[in-house]
Amino acid sequence: MRYCKNCGKSIESKHKKAKYCSNGCRQEAYRKRNGIDEPDFLKSKKNRSISKLGAINNYVIPSNKIDSGHAYINKLQSELNLLYQERHNVNNGDVSFWAIAGAVGGASIPLNSELSGMDKLIGALGLGYLGYKLGEEINKNSRSSFDKKAYLIELSAKIHAKEKAIIQAKNTILKFEKLGLVNSKKAVVKSKPKSMSLKEIAEYQFPTIDFSYSKLSQLLGYDLGEPFYSIIWGSAGQGKSTFSLIFASEISRNLGRVLYVSAEEAISKNVQQIVKRNKLQTPHVEIQEFTSLKALERSAKAFKYLFIDSLNASRISNEDLEALKVKCPETSIIAILQATKDGRYRGTSEFMHNTDIEIEILNGVARTNKNRYSHLSEYEIFNQHQTYGKVVNL
Repeated sequence: MRYCKNCGKSIESKHKKAKYCSNGCRQEAYRKRNGIDEPDFLKSKKNRSISKLGAINNYVIPSNKIDSGHAYINKLQSELNLLYQERHNVNNGDVSFWAIAGAVGGASIPLNSELSGMDKLIGALGLGYLGYKLGEEINKNSRSSFDKKAYLIELSAKIHAKEKAIIQAKNTILKFEKLGLVNSKKAVVKSKPKSMSLKEIAEYQFPTIDFSYSKLSQLLGYDLGEPFYSIIWGSAGQGKSTFSLIFASEISRNLGRVLYVSAEEAISKNVQQIVKRNKLQTPHVEIQEFTSLKALERSAKAFKYLFIDSLNASRISNEDLEALKVKCPETSIIAILQATKDGRYRGTSEFMHNTDIEIEILNGVARTNKNRYSHLSEYEIFNQHQTYGKVVNL
């Protein structure tokens, strides 16, 4: 199965080299690569489609709505299974109601009489068999006018309708997930009040991102802020890019599409080796070369999660990063910093003051030096096969 590099949907084209599911996705990918603004009529169309899904204004979709969607799919699947069974019965024949009723009725006559035990048994078997044959005859007569072909056509239409409804329900849930509108605990307004009492703060439902599904949850936390900001830093060759791509892949598994902008390696043989070695072949992480800060701002607005590799190579200052947060208020940003020769991060200390999670990479181990959502932990990026890591709590 091949997947569209833009939206992640399966590609139905017969062309083996097709990379996109439609011309629209191909054009959208071209605009993203070249930093071209999206036409206004496409923006309004997307807004309408999002509104239909329930992402109205500043609201997010609560997870219990998704749970009810899965329950609805299960109900449709049960109804579909019954239709499959009915079609099987019509095609292969089944024991009719009349045959069963005749057998039971015939056998009950001698059992309720004053005959001896053996006579009752023989009578029950004999009259039960006669009742069964009589019931079969009644069933044949009742089906003499039964149009099997027409009934099968009707059944096939019902089955097709149920299958279509299941596909549509699954696609709707998938759209929610790709838009990153699922993992908040309640449908809450994202813009919080400017003034609150301590009691109101205690009761306020802040939007959070459920990260408990991920193998990195013990390192980063089970509930992250929405959005959240993280800095990953370390010297060359320590595992920054490997960990960052693993992080991006873990986000894309459940939370939505990720944009990974690189000013260092981008689309290269080394990145290919990292992807293959760690089995990160996901269509929901898009790698893009850094061209300019303005192009980055335009691209970031279409994604809920953004990785910048690195701030030093792209010459993005702390002021630029803070401005990007303001321009993309719903985007979680994970930025990468290089390290100096004496083992410190390269850049101003304000980078760390304004981040939620600081992750230092040293000798193939990711270590949280600051984390607003969990205790400090370590994650071993490499083992002897370089395929997975494990968490060590501090």
